[in-house]
Amino acid sequence: MSKLWKCILLLTLITALCCGVAAADTSGTCGADGDNLTWTLDSGVLTISGTGTMADYPNMGTAPWFDVRDNIYSLVINEGVTTIGQQAFYLCSNLRLITIPNSVTSIRDFAFWQCSSLSEVSIPDSVTELCEGVFQDCSNLSSVKLSNNLDTVVRQAFSDCRSLLRIIVPSDVESIGIRTFQQCSSLTEVYLPAALSEIRYAAFLDCTALTDIYFAGTQAQWEAITIADENTVLGSADIHYNSQPPVDIIASGTCGADGDNLIWTLDSDGVLTISGTGAMKSFNTNVDEWQIQDTVNTIVIEEGVTSIGHGAFYNYIFHHWDNLTAVSLPSSLAHIDSYAFYQCANLTSVVIPDNVLSIGENAFGYCSNLLSISLPNGLTSIAREAFDNCTSIANIIIPESVTDIGEFAFCGCSSLTSITIPENVTAISAHMLRNCSRLTNVTILCDTSSIGNMAFYYDTNLKSITIPDSVIEIGEDAFNYCNHLTDVYYGGSKDKWNTVTIGNDNTQLTNATIHCIDGDIGGAGGEQSGERNSFTWTLDGNVLTIDGEYYCNDDMPENVLEAAETVIFGASIEGVNNLE
Repeated sequence: MSKLWKCILLLTLITALCCGVAAADTSGTCGADGDNLTWTLDSGVLTISGTGTMADYPNMGTAPWFDVRDNIYSLVINEGVTTIGQQAFYLCSNLRLITIPNSVTSIRDFAFWQCSSLSEVSIPDSVTELCEGVFQDCSNLSSVKLSNNLDTVVRQAFSDCRSLLRIIVPSDVESIGIRTFQQCSSLTEVYLPAALSEIRYAAFLDCTALTDIYFAGTQAQWEAITIADENTVLGSADIHYNSQPPVDIIASGTCGADGDNLIWTLDSDGVLTISGTGAMKSFNTNVDEWQIQDTVNTIVIEEGVTSIGHGAFYNYIFHHWDNLTAVSLPSSLAHIDSYAFYQCANLTSVVIPDNVLSIGENAFGYCSNLLSISLPNGLTSIAREAFDNCTSIANIIIPESVTDIGEFAFCGCSSLTSITIPENVTAISAHMLRNCSRLTNVTILCDTSSIGNMAFYYDTNLKSITIPDSVIEIGEDAFNYCNHLTDVYYGGSKDKWNTVTIGNDNTQLTNATIHCIDGDIGGAGGEQSGERNSFTWTLDGNVLTIDGEYYCNDDMPENVLEAAETVIFGASIEGVNNLE
């Protein structure tokens, strides 16, 4: 055959091959409902996006990216995907890195079977179902973090993972399935929970390197576990009872006022631990200095730390401590600085140690789910707005050691029902207990000379208050809109009460019954009067006279309305609305 004919034949063959084989796809759909999920492959990264369930591929090699699997080095599953489909990534032998979002709840059978380059995987706590053979024969898989919400580790889930070194089985798991860890020949230590009740057939068969089992329960609990055949390696390993699994440190740094006098670590369980000696630094609340907040659920401050810095756990705009629910404080702590836990809305309780002397401005402001706060006997100062709008606190006991309580300190504590101000407090500051809408009783034991402006403003359910005879001045609006106030227990005589300077808009106070040591003033039996912006009123016995422009019962003290049996509108009345 001539060279010319050979060239023509070769050209024809190449043309036929090029025309007959279509280029492999690099995008498409993969949802159980069709286009609810889409996929793209770009520069080695396979990305799955959309909402809902991924399709299953029960027949080997039918996933839409199977023909380009050798080009997949990284898998990113975006938030919104709820399942990873059966055999979805079977034989993706170059896949090294996978990202699974918190929206995924189920990983189906053999999803990552024979992903031989995969070395580590973290399964989020959203996953409640891990199906058969899900990581079977991932021969380079050495590190696995399981979801804490599994109750079973199913059959063959990690069989033939010959590089796996350690496994921590979650605390709620009751059963380990058939051949789950079979031929994990590098596995040296296993952490098992106290809840475990059965280890099924060949679960640890040929785990020839296994030397240590750390069991969270007692020896009696271990002996009660049903262990099936072909698990003889468990009998030769050392069993360590009452052992808790270790946690991995995922981030660390310094946070001391002097630099490295304090260090912090964040573990894989979301616990931020601060240790060392001395004061914490002040934080810039306009900059995200931590960059770890979203993963923190618990803060443990260890012995030796003396102060929590300004804005340390400030939860606003740049800072997101939304998952923080618990805080442990050491006895060495002396000061909690301003804005330390500001707007940590999911923090539920705090015990402040005995050596704390001061709580700074807005330290716990707007901690709206804070149910209880325990204040120590050595505390001397509660700064302004320290507990501003802590709307869930129902009870606060202020220690006798406290001398200073700042303005707005307990403003907006709308669940608070009663409070006693101890004898060493020097002043009832402005707005101190303003807008405490469920507050019914206040006892003032201190020898203060004044009650500040709006101190009890809009405490609409306040019924009684005890005021010492040391008070010589009550500020403007101190008791304005305290419409249920009926009884004031005054520590001095009637004559002394009449010398107290009472600011404007305190008619709810002056129209209550003042119980003095030598008798009562006012109340339902005497004449009461008041002035609002648009009208004046007088209550004489049970006869209420109104002059001016009256529109709403809310402008009238509740006790006056309750006492009035007859209403007389004066000659200057201009309008009447909603009188009940």
